[in-house]
Amino acid sequence: MKIVPKSSLNMEEDHSFCGKIENYLKEYQNWKLWRTIILGQILSILLCISQYISHHLATSLELVIPTSQNYLRYIMICSVFTTRLAFRKGDKGLISVIKTRGYRYVLIGLIDLEASALLASSHQFSSLINIQFLDCVALPVSIVLSCLTLGIRFRFVHMLGVSVCLLGIGSLVWAGIGGAADNENHSHLVGDMLCVGGAVLFAVACVLQELVCKTLDCLEYLGMIGLFGSCLCGIQMFLVEKSTLMQIDWSNNDVIVYLAAFGFVQFMFYSLLSHVLLHSGSTAVQLYLLTADFYTLVVGIVSYNYRFHAFYLLSFFLTMIGVYIYSIKKLPIFYMLGSREMLRGDDLTVPYNVVAVAHINSQRTGSSEPGGVGGIIGNNCNNIGVGGLPECYEMCSTTPAILPILDNDVNMSMTSALSSFQPT
Repeated sequence: MKIVPKSSLNMEEDHSFCGKIENYLKEYQNWKLWRTIILGQILSILLCISQYISHHLATSLELVIPTSQNYLRYIMICSVFTTRLAFRKGDKGLISVIKTRGYRYVLIGLIDLEASALLASSHQFSSLINIQFLDCVALPVSIVLSCLTLGIRFRFVHMLGVSVCLLGIGSLVWAGIGGAADNENHSHLVGDMLCVGGAVLFAVACVLQELVCKTLDCLEYLGMIGLFGSCLCGIQMFLVEKSTLMQIDWSNNDVIVYLAAFGFVQFMFYSLLSHVLLHSGSTAVQLYLLTADFYTLVVGIVSYNYRFHAFYLLSFFLTMIGVYIYSIKKLPIFYMLGSREMLRGDDLTVPYNVVAVAHINSQRTGSSEPGGVGGIIGNNCNNIGVGGLPECYEMCSTTPAILPILDNDVNMSMTSALSSFQPT
């Protein structure tokens, strides 16, 4: 087991205030960082389009089929990614993955399906902009789950970026968008509760997707979600919406066009989402999606006669500034060694559990968050060779990189592990 010695690390970094600012600004010269931010905005636009189509189906066409309208998306994902996964051989093949950890993907697929169904159901009760605004609930949920599940430790600059983004959302509230409703005859409370529930489940699904993509790979996640999502969606569609589907006038071209457009946009969104999660993280994705509020307002001004307010532009710029601030500093990430084996369904072969302070190397993921934990992790990629930890993880003896836990509790929290560690 190789650990990077402290003497081999570059400790000549300027820790003065001006030096930190200079180091932060240098990050903006990284094309991979800008690429991730741009892809995040594409995600935001795709989300805005899908929400608009879903709202149009529920209000203008009076077509309320929240489960069925997501079926095409799962079928397309299954056709593309599950097929590719089926051609894999060995432990990464489709049959092997189903045998070892298939039931875990059933749970993730159910969470993803119900999140989409709840969000689609909310459109018949609430306004488009109100739904988009309530989606912000996913941000704090993502932050908490990232800390608990992924072991991410946010720095001051990250929380500052989140705060600036929330100021942008606050400016929308100040502008009075909550009073802009195009569906006042329905119960907004029901729509709000459905939207909040969908946003929470979406945040949970994003964190789990990030965990799978960073410990296994994106193709496996999309392939398994396409397979089990199609099955679960088909079953729920048959049980809940069979009578509604029988009553739809399928000769109406608008119904076919909007359902096909919704399925295609959702397919593009979820295919791109895995890539962005791999290179940034679930919390960063939630920040990117906050700008969808501005794009939705533009759609509302054109389609639903929303009144323009100067605070709309202020909100957009504050949100983008918050995203930039958040992206300045790399995230310190604490991973349990056993997390990879728990996802794979394998048993740990080491005599004691090991908690590793690690991060994902930028050479493998192209992440906007590489660079080390607290600036003390080395730059070389070392193969630990115990418990299946991949080569792209790095360790440093100055942080205690390897911590033996003498009990058998794989789920022991990193906080407890660090507090129980006594350096010699």
